[in-house]
Amino acid sequence: MGSTPGFGSPETQQSGTRKEAGLGAAVAGTLRFVINNEPHLPSSHNQKKTIRTHVMRNYHARQKTKNSVSPPRRKLLQKTAPKTLPRSQELIDGRTLVLPRAHRPLLCANTKQIVLDDPLPESNKCLTPDSKSRDSDSNEASSISTSPELSIVSTTPSSHSDASPESSMPDGQFFDRWAFDNTSPYVLFQNEGAPMLCLSSRTWPFPKPIGAEKPKFSIFMPSRILPVTNFKLPRGCMHKSALVIPHIINSREYYSFKVGTITWINHRLNETSLGTNDATIGSILLLINFELMRGNVAETLHHMDGIEQIVALRGGLGSINDRNVLTRILIIDLLVAFLSTSQPRFSPPSLLPADVLGSTFYKIADSPLTSKRTLKVALLNSSFCERSIACLQRVQSLTIHVMNGNKSYPSTQEPEINSEHGRLNLLEIIQHTSQIYERALLTPPMPFSSRINRDSVVALCQAVESPLNDYTWDEFPGILTWVLLVGCAASEEESVEYNYFMCLLIKIFLGAGYGWLGELREAVITIVAIKARAEKGTRVVPEPKDVHSTFRYPIC
Repeated sequence: MGSTPGFGSPETQQSGTRKEAGLGAAVAGTLRFVINNEPHLPSSHNQKKTIRTHVMRNYHARQKTKNSVSPPRRKLLQKTAPKTLPRSQELIDGRTLVLPRAHRPLLCANTKQIVLDDPLPESNKCLTPDSKSRDSDSNEASSISTSPELSIVSTTPSSHSDASPESSMPDGQFFDRWAFDNTSPYVLFQNEGAPMLCLSSRTWPFPKPIGAEKPKFSIFMPSRILPVTNFKLPRGCMHKSALVIPHIINSREYYSFKVGTITWINHRLNETSLGTNDATIGSILLLINFELMRGNVAETLHHMDGIEQIVALRGGLGSINDRNVLTRILIIDLLVAFLSTSQPRFSPPSLLPADVLGSTFYKIADSPLTSKRTLKVALLNSSFCERSIACLQRVQSLTIHVMNGNKSYPSTQEPEINSEHGRLNLLEIIQHTSQIYERALLTPPMPFSSRINRDSVVALCQAVESPLNDYTWDEFPGILTWVLLVGCAASEEESVEYNYFMCLLIKIFLGAGYGWLGELREAVITIVAIKARAEKGTRVVPEPKDVHSTFRYPIC
């Protein structure tokens, strides 16, 4: 091993040291060439050490330079004075909330207090009894108007938003999580760019949101499959409390969603292929679903006119290949017929089986409204006691007697119901429902909407709201359907009891395609006939031609 002349001299070492010091790294040692004249022999220890030193030379220089440089000093974070916004704007979580002219606050000259021109309506206030115990922060947040008409301008940098929010949302819809604080309690999507229903958390008075954490498509969209009604699972927020539905259907967000959906449908009606596809049908059925819960007979009839024309343009129900879409149309038609006390518009296709969506062998659809078999046989070895079965059998016999054309029936003594202990048990639920139902069958009949039935309706709503009997309702959906139909007919329209009864009816009806669609149709036709008999001359059903709506049927 030798060395190259000149590289080991002191002058060379000093000049190299000065150059490296100018770069911020003082390097010690000399640069040596390693000459191996005998490559066939293993390298010696000195050769390996020299090569290792030469390789690690730059690494140590960079490390020494990095350690010798002092880190830059950073400025201390200090609070800045809040910006003064105009009276028509408010800054909320780094975002500017621009109020419309109708909702801008006014500053009184005498009292120097800010007063809103248009305060929130009663429907947007907290519905729970313990709402007064909420903290001041949540009260202040809930007092801010969350109308969809408000235009929200973001003042935060674009880096705070998600990288690609459109990729996670269906049909490219942008879910503004900043506007709803990322805690929206209820979000409902539609197909093909239709408006979504998104409630604000600031006016949500309930402790938990509805359903899962992620937004979902509406059950009326063609991409969804109708599930089997299962009451054995824990109830969601929508079916757990009777106060949830009134809050949703009376909120400002729903009215904005309703107007946007009608505008979207009207735009699609300009083209026949878009106006008659499954997505358009699903959006109309979704509107009917909400209007059914509101008790709006006029709009439900007009929307059903549109569905009838769309089905006719497609060649009838037999031309609808998707069985889920076909089942939704038949079920919503039955609900509209019950609400409007009229006959269903559509008849199931002749070759449509009763289990159009599948079959469930453990569900019993028999009720006092059906005549397939007696309830003594259907309810044998069930969770109903002997008194409950006897009461149900008597009501079924009375129904068959009246439906056969007999105008007179001997009145029976109504049983005494003692429900002072709290929630009603199964026997008391059957007794309350039988009282309301028998009064409508006797001669002369008493209308379902009579004030005498008010106490029984409230008791039934509280009993059905409780999940104690859910295992029984899951096995006997026919009996629960009869209870809900009677309770819904006896409730005042747009009341809390009516909203909750109709919401549960829709849930049960949507599962009838799994083996008991025929029994459900028979039950609805029977209750419509009894309802018309009891309310004959006391209620006028509006005709569809007199209805005013923003839909423009027929399709051009």
